[in-house]
Amino acid sequence: MSIRSIGRTRIEPGGKKPKETICDDFDDILEIIGSQGKFQKILLYGVLAPVIAAEPLFILNMFFVLFEPDHWCHVPGRDNLTDAEMWKNLTLPM
Repeated sequence: MSIRSIGRTRIEPGGKKPKETICDDFDDILEIIGSQGKFQKILLYGVLAPVIAAEPLFILNMFFVLFEPDHWCHVPGRDNLTDAEMWKNLTLPM
């Protein structure tokens, strides 16, 4: 099957010889040349594989960023003379 055999034929005004045929649809052209070649498959999987591998990291990132543990470290060399509320007031910016 060739491109010339698909579509309609153009006829010049005055009854001259018909010119070459015209493909009406892009699907007709893809049927002739093929839609999925080796390059398209490599390009598709080469682009999608890293995206699919990295996507969970972007989605789960908010759980790591928004998690706030209620834990305060022991400061070595200091006596525990203050409670947790006092340490928060001393160390956290206003």
